Amino acid sequence: MSYQLTEQGVKDLVTNQDIPSDPMNRDWRTYVEWLAKGNTALPQTRIPPMTEAEEYQKTVNDWMKAVIQEAGLDPVAIAARVRTMRSR
Repeated sequence: MSYQLTEQGVKDLVTNQDIPSDPMNRDWRTYVEWLAKGNTALPQTRIPPMTEAEEYQKTVNDWMKAVIQEAGLDPVAIAARVRTMRSR
């Protein structure tokens, strides 16, 4: 068994299952028993915060996806057209 801490509990690295820190959860109780035997979970990996430019790009991308979906357009065809335009 191997676990990694997460914000909501732990991740079972064998099954790749997220386990919430809920004493009613059987998997959480198994994890607590594993800790009691002297084992230690891996530390939580932190994702660095997005830069202002990355946040702006994500906002633009999300907006474009919403516009494409609302218009009922094919996102694959649009991406192909953009690639064609960029290669000119």
